[in-house]
Amino acid sequence: MHNLEPFYNWRHIYVSEEDPNSPFFGREYSEFEYSHTVYNYYIHPQWDDFGSRTLYLKVLLADYDEKYVVIELIGEWNDAVENDIMELKREVLEKFTYEGINKIILIAENVLNFHSGVVDYYEELAEEMRDANGWVVCLNMPEQTQYDFRKAHLDRYIELIELDKAIGIARAWVADRDRDDTLILVTADHETSGLAITGVNENGRPSARSFPNYQDKNFDGFPDDFQPELAVTFDFASSFNPPKESKAYDLPRNLRELNPTTSVQPGQLGGGAANHSAVDVQVSARGPGASLFGGVQDNTEIFFKILRALGEK
Repeated sequence: MHNLEPFYNWRHIYVSEEDPNSPFFGREYSEFEYSHTVYNYYIHPQWDDFGSRTLYLKVLLADYDEKYVVIELIGEWNDAVENDIMELKREVLEKFTYEGINKIILIAENVLNFHSGVVDYYEELAEEMRDANGWVVCLNMPEQTQYDFRKAHLDRYIELIELDKAIGIARAWVADRDRDDTLILVTADHETSGLAITGVNENGRPSARSFPNYQDKNFDGFPDDFQPELAVTFDFASSFNPPKESKAYDLPRNLRELNPTTSVQPGQLGGGAANHSAVDVQVSARGPGASLFGGVQDNTEIFFKILRALGEK
């Protein structure tokens, strides 16, 4: 859990501790000392404490012209004991709404649990946002957390939106305003498949030589020897359910026999998360400049293609 950093690719646009209107203005951070915990688990020192013992956050972006703020959350949302919604509203959200912010986007993919309490602060927040002609949405909350959130009927006050619905809302926004100047771009920072090629082994040991030496002399589409001198190794890329022992596997005919030392099953990710892999990810684009994003491209090209779509040279 201590490796989960807040999203940082917008820091060239906005830094919370440099924003005089932010409740975290002037705060200094250590990259080496871990002090905040969710129960007994340390979290990355870039997360901000706002008064809860189990829920932390990072203000990723605040735009006072467009009147929105994006906040990422991590931990356990506990209204029953900690009254986290009160702390969140009083100590963070009201600081931004006082400056005219009327659109609040909460990113909750790392909120692993939720305990409900009274709804007063949710009602108050929703009423204030309506009066300001604004809204509050929560993106990508995990399924089990959503279940408890909806069970308490709190989605009446904070709308829960998953990525596919968020894309639909963006498309609807463009259509409703008849905008022909908006590019919608969807991609991912990493692929996190359950099954990954992990390298090459040489007679059962990790090898620094790059390529396996399978041969198919009879051209039947299968190696003549499934465990040659240099063989491909496979594993399931779950960081929560690592193999109990280090073991090299030959190219499997049956994937269910691939890794008997781990509880992770084919097509599943243990603990709801997995390690990053080097597998390509998709890029989808719609709008002016969308044709720039076709084909295979290096991830660093995306930035420059966005500039081209904006008309920059």
